[in-house]
This record gives sequence, C-alpha cells and structure tokens, in this order.
Amino acid sequence: MIIALAQVKMDFSMESNYQKSVQMIMEAAHCGADIVCFPEVQLTPFFPKYQNINATPFVSRLDDAYVSGICATCQTNSIHAAVNFYMQEDGK
Repeated sequence: MIIALAQVKMDFSMESNYQKSVQMIMEAAHCGADIVCFPEVQLTPFFPKYQNINATPFVSRLDDAYVSGICATCQTNSIHAAVNFYMQEDGK
C-alpha cells in the first residue's frame, strides 16, 4: 500500500481549499498512491487557534457538494482519502 500525505496551507475560502484538496487527490493518484491523508480541518484554516471565531460557516454535511465532490474525485481516480471536515450531525 502506498500512502500519500497532503500538507496544504488552508485559507478562509472553503471553495479554494476544496479545489486544493481535489488537486492533491488527483496528484496522489497519479503518483500511484492508494490513499491520501489530509491534515485536520481540511476545508478550513485551523480556526481553533483564532479567538472568538464563529465556526458555523465551516460546517459540512454528508449531503453537501464538497463531501460528494471529494467522494467522486476519489472514485474517478481509484484512490481513497482520509479527510477531515467539521461535520454537522443531528443539528450539532
């Protein structure tokens, strides 16, 4: 098994971070990796280090476009990804 580690500088744009993630998945697959592992808070900056920041805008759900896009990218490129999103479940 070949494991790729993704170290990506995340910013406050979830769309930009999503695009970076997709590129890293495709690059890892192209290099022959079986799985690519992402750092914590993949679609957002590491906002716990910022005081008094509202994390609500950074929450993902299983049915949102970012999650399904990552799944589709993995499926298309025959690779697995260990992703780290802030997820909303049962309203929490």
